Amino acid sequence: MTDDADTEDFSKFGFEQLRIEIEATVNKLEQEDLELEQAVETYGRGVELLKFAQERLLEAEQKVELLQIGSTQESSDEINPN
Repeated sequence: MTDDADTEDFSKFGFEQLRIEIEATVNKLEQEDLELEQAVETYGRGVELLKFAQERLLEAEQKVELLQIGSTQESSDEINPN
């Protein structure tokens, strides 16, 4: 499993799918008796999923901030048209 393949696959996931995959990964690590190599691979996949989820959250936060700035600017323009 390469990072490029993981990145390509994970980039297709929406935030909700990432959340589901992260939850399944955590459950697998907690509930299954994995060989060390399998546990490390599963953990690594979880870390990559988490990175993508954090990126998606950051993107959403930035979009909301832009919308708020635009909304604030429009409100200001309506109050003080110059």
